[in-house]
Amino acid sequence: GASSTISFSGAGLLQLGGSMFSAATGTLTAPSGTVEYNGAAQQVQALSYNNLILSGGGTKTLAAVTTVGGNLTIGDGTTFNANNGLTVSGTTTVGSGTSGVLAITATAGTKIFAGLVTINNGGLWNETVNETFTFQGGIANTGTGTFTAGTGAHTFNTNSQTLTGIFTIPNVTVTGA
Repeated sequence: GASSTISFSGAGLLQLGGSMFSAATGTLTAPSGTVEYNGAAQQVQALSYNNLILSGGGTKTLAAVTTVGGNLTIGDGTTFNANNGLTVSGTTTVGSGTSGVLAITATAGTKIFAGLVTINNGGLWNETVNETFTFQGGIANTGTGTFTAGTGAHTFNTNSQTLTGIFTIPNVTVTGA
């Protein structure tokens, strides 16, 4: 069948208001640049992204195991259902000051956040299942942001980290220095 290829050779922005090809039907080479899903309801394909922005409102659903080598941003009015394995090497930002949701509603795959996770005013981190998470850059819950954790293990490892704001995390493991 037909195959699609998108290659970033430098800083660039690919904005998707509709659907993106899947890993089975195409290749994304993005050692730099940003992909933005900015339509209403969209499936975030299981590709390796540099920076990933989810905006435009509606719900974005993770298709399968995905790696973000840079930063993940979930904009105001947008819900991201991260129901598969997800690794974010850079920062993760939930909301831009009024809303934005990172929802974990299924226990599929490992969730690793290597950079600082920031839940901004009006943002919501919402775990409705008991998934395990690894944090390596700390968490900042600013202003009126909400961090709702399930009872799965939340491991803070690798280096010193700062937790800022109000949290209730029932199952925490701290390792490393």
